[in-house]
Amino acid sequence: MQSVQMFQKMFEYHYALFDRVWRSMESLSEEQYHQDLPYSRGSLHNQLFHVIATDRAWLRGLHELPRKPRLDPSATPDRDTLRNLYDQVQSDVLAFVD
Repeated sequence: MQSVQMFQKMFEYHYALFDRVWRSMESLSEEQYHQDLPYSRGSLHNQLFHVIATDRAWLRGLHELPRKPRLDPSATPDRDTLRNLYDQVQSDVLAFVD
């Protein structure tokens, strides 16, 4: 398997599993979704936001673009807004890898 194909598969796998995370979170209440947890970034919302922001930063680096200021999780206050950001970042990353 060539390196490009390996990276494509790796990113497809990454986003396929991340899609499973999104599906599992659909059953959570807003309170559960935003509940502060004693792990990593706190709430599930903040943890998801961190992963998405990291993918976004990696993509900018791959394009050799300057880093943008870190987004604040409060800029995406609900699941729908965060999901829209996720969908855009996923699309951009997969387009780059292709």
